[in-house]
Amino acid sequence: MIPKTSQPNLLLFGPDTGIASLRAALMAELPGIRLAEQLCESLLPEADMEALLLRAVMAHGVSDVLVASHTLSLRMDEMAAPVTLHRMTSPLAEAARLTCTHHIGVLAQPPALSHPRMQAQLGLFAERGLKITTLPVPELTYMAHRYQTGGRLPDLATLRDMMAPIRADARIDTVVLATSSAYPLRGMLEKAAFRPFYWVDGATAAARRYKALQVESEKIVSLRS
Repeated sequence: MIPKTSQPNLLLFGPDTGIASLRAALMAELPGIRLAEQLCESLLPEADMEALLLRAVMAHGVSDVLVASHTLSLRMDEMAAPVTLHRMTSPLAEAARLTCTHHIGVLAQPPALSHPRMQAQLGLFAERGLKITTLPVPELTYMAHRYQTGGRLPDLATLRDMMAPIRADARIDTVVLATSSAYPLRGMLEKAAFRPFYWVDGATAAARRYKALQVESEKIVSLRS
């Protein structure tokens, strides 16, 4: 467990949907962690995004930042920041371990799906024998915002139609939620799927990776002391 101090251990940087989901996942994995948060939209111009991040880091005095968006993580890939950036990545490795049929579906935002790094990751797992059906879900951003700000659930029939390409392929047994917009609506998406899947979400995977890094860091410090 990370000891409590007056200073935050980690800054969450990204859209409100991603921050809320990461906050819950991190609190479950590391109950003693202290978090700072800075809202940032995934499509903010890069210069504004870098300036916003720098101001937040200086204001909160943190040395670690966890980016709470898959799209934002890809856009920040080349950013030179004065802190350690932990980026969200699509948890395809976890999905590959879970699937029995080697067919998975990936829900993501169009900018993330078209990014070269994402394309390279998808290609790598395809070469390893994973059959991947990608599903662009831009409409989830609006749905998730309406739900989080006003408690308005999306129409189940709309979600059912959106999930149709994955639901119709009986070979798919695992679904990857590679967009922060999907996290608060996961229960509704499961209902819209109409059949059981293994569900893998990026927030839980990111929290587990961060915890593993902290455990490893503590081991190194212990060995040196």
